[in-house]
Amino acid sequence: MPTLTDIGTLIVSTPETCGNRPRIAGTRITVQRIAVWYKMGMSPEEIIAEISHLNLAQVHGALAYYYANQEQINVDIAAEEAEYDRLANGCKGETPYNYFTIFLVTQRKTRRNRVSRPPCVSRELTR
Repeated sequence: MPTLTDIGTLIVSTPETCGNRPRIAGTRITVQRIAVWYKMGMSPEEIIAEISHLNLAQVHGALAYYYANQEQINVDIAAEEAEYDRLANGCKGETPYNYFTIFLVTQRKTRRNRVSRPPCVSRELTR
């Protein structure tokens, strides 16, 4: 007989991991991250191709959680985007370290984490 999964165990929130954001149990992949990728046009199958340790049940569980709590998660997404914009606008013309900070934030926001490093950031900083 196949093992049954209680869908209530797929998503957890703990204060010490991911800032208490809801995440897929046993991972550091937040519901917010799955929701953003899905809203960018990625299918659940594309998401598990990108994060190979996830399965379809986990991704669909995250999406179900997102739709059940859409208002709050959208507020969190908007706050993160506002922080990104604040950092991006505050770092213009400043040191490479600040550009590297923007680069890291951009990686989180960009589809599939494929973004080139800013020209002012040396290759050594990105290793």
